[in-house]
Amino acid sequence: MAEKVLFRGYLADLTAVAAQGDAREESFYPALADFLAAYARATRLDNVHVTTLPKPTEAGNPDFRVWDGHQHVVGYIEAKAPTAPTVSKVAFPSLVKVGQEQTGLVRFEDPDGDIVRAEFSIVEGDPATIQVKPGPSFDPGVSGRTSGSFGFTVIV
Repeated sequence: MAEKVLFRGYLADLTAVAAQGDAREESFYPALADFLAAYARATRLDNVHVTTLPKPTEAGNPDFRVWDGHQHVVGYIEAKAPTAPTVSKVAFPSLVKVGQEQTGLVRFEDPDGDIVRAEFSIVEGDPATIQVKPGPSFDPGVSGRTSGSFGFTVIV
């Protein structure tokens, strides 16, 4: 359970960095270093040290080194900035019938496979009379998939 909280915090940190709009790969390093250290503490792994941008090693120039702080190297990490998913197509009827459910489909590409929320905004019409199912913000159930589609329903 504690691990889930740690992962959510890490994802929130990544989201905050990405939302700034000017982040590059190195901007995400503190979030990962903090997450790794917190995970080690939460799982009672003593003597785990994380070095960001260590000097060159036999592994090349890694972004992180995880080690015991003395001699034993657990491993190296090469981090990459997350990539945003893209919507490649939205299929929806061109004629919407009042009082009837209208089904739509969203096609997406997501190199990281980390979509956990879809959000819809009403840009034309009265939001009080337009209902999106399962809701204007929902989990489309595509986490782990790098491409595909998910459906939604609108009632006017």
